Amino acid sequence: MSLRVLDSCTTNTLKGRPEGRFTLSFSLIKCLRKELLIVCVPRLLLVAITFTQPFLIQRAVSFFNEPESIHSRNIGYGLIGATFIIYLTKAGLNTGYRQLFCKAITSFRGAIIALIFEKTLEMQEGTTPAAVALISSDVISCVNTMPMLNEVWASAIEVPTPSQM
Repeated sequence: MSLRVLDSCTTNTLKGRPEGRFTLSFSLIKCLRKELLIVCVPRLLLVAITFTQPFLIQRAVSFFNEPESIHSRNIGYGLIGATFIIYLTKAGLNTGYRQLFCKAITSFRGAIIALIFEKTLEMQEGTTPAAVALISSDVISCVNTMPMLNEVWASAIEVPTPSQM
């Protein structure tokens, strides 16, 4: 989404609402919902891959406790392949998730800065634009909380262990 489209979306969303404590947050979520939902796909797949790891470890431990048989060599190679696939997939999904999340954070940062800049242009002459001085520190603090907020929903899914399911 281009910055111009995002800016007009947030501006139009904010115009119809009375100013409240969470007005800006809700309007940004409404305008960035596509980017935020796209980030959820690799994160959900990452949760699924994380759930497979205990099953793999459990099977490997039981494999080492089994007596050697005709098929044990093939099972061992299968476990090696499964380990390779699981950890390679986990690395790829983690990379994709981080890249998409950085893209969403950049969109968020651009929208916030554009909104603050637009508000300062509407200010009357002679008033001190304290908002301009606080742009960097406030935006950085907002952006730093986004990863933690995003991990809350994913951690809530990851909390139950496979043995509890």
